[in-house]
Amino acid sequence: MHISIRTIIDNANISKKILLFAGPVAIGFGLFSFFAYDTMSTVQINGPMYNEIMITESLIADVLPPPEYLVEEALVAHQMLLERDPATFSGLAERARTLRKEYLDRHAYWGEHIAEGGLAFGVMQESDAAARQYLSLLDDAYIPALQRGERAKAEALLTGPMHNAYAQHRLGVEKIVVAATARNAELEADAGNTLATRTVYLI
Repeated sequence: MHISIRTIIDNANISKKILLFAGPVAIGFGLFSFFAYDTMSTVQINGPMYNEIMITESLIADVLPPPEYLVEEALVAHQMLLERDPATFSGLAERARTLRKEYLDRHAYWGEHIAEGGLAFGVMQESDAAARQYLSLLDDAYIPALQRGERAKAEALLTGPMHNAYAQHRLGVEKIVVAATARNAELEADAGNTLATRTVYLI
């Protein structure tokens, strides 16, 4: 079959046009893939931005008393036993009421956001039972005893049933930490595997 020079030139021009069109598309896709991969690497779990967020959250957790743990309530209780100034004592009692509300509010929040039946939910309920016992003793017996000037009775409450309730509460908190840490490790591993798989598909 005879192919004319003109046909050869036309075909060559078409090839050039295809290359001129396909080249930028390929480059653009390559750049998109690079930036997409770089972005996912930056924001992924255990990536730079994620780690910075976690460091900040850890700092806040370390410097602020956690409302779901009665450590500040226990401190206020001990301060009240030693306090002799009525105005200062009144301020401590008001602080105790505020802390109680914060605890109950945060417990209600986590009760709605933790899956019922899970390990964390179970140990959280265990911790809460002891916490409520401590708060009831604090509000209904300990503070009234101090207000009546019955310091010996208040001290017996603080070092006896309140101490025992706090110890049980703390044990529950430690179990929550173990359960939550294990769950986070599972989620981080799942997220890392998902991201790695989808990154391969993207590239």
